Amino acid sequence: RAMCYMKLQAPDQGIRDCDECIKRKPDFVKAYIRKGLMFIMKKEYNRALQAFDEGSKHDPNNAEIKDGMKKCYQAMGTEEE
Repeated sequence: RAMCYMKLQAPDQGIRDCDECIKRKPDFVKAYIRKGLMFIMKKEYNRALQAFDEGSKHDPNNAEIKDGMKKCYQAMGTEEE
């Protein structure tokens, strides 16, 4: 569902969905990835990095987490210019 909320440009609902998912299954890495991406949509980069960091604790070598962090840092860099 969280991915659907992302496609619908409804990050707040998606974040709530991810939080519920994380509450039920804390080691489900996809929830952290989706949550981070939705925070990027909202331009809340520090919170996005926190979500990716939490996910990386469960799967430190996950390529999607690394990609999400890279997107976040790139977005932060373009915001400063």
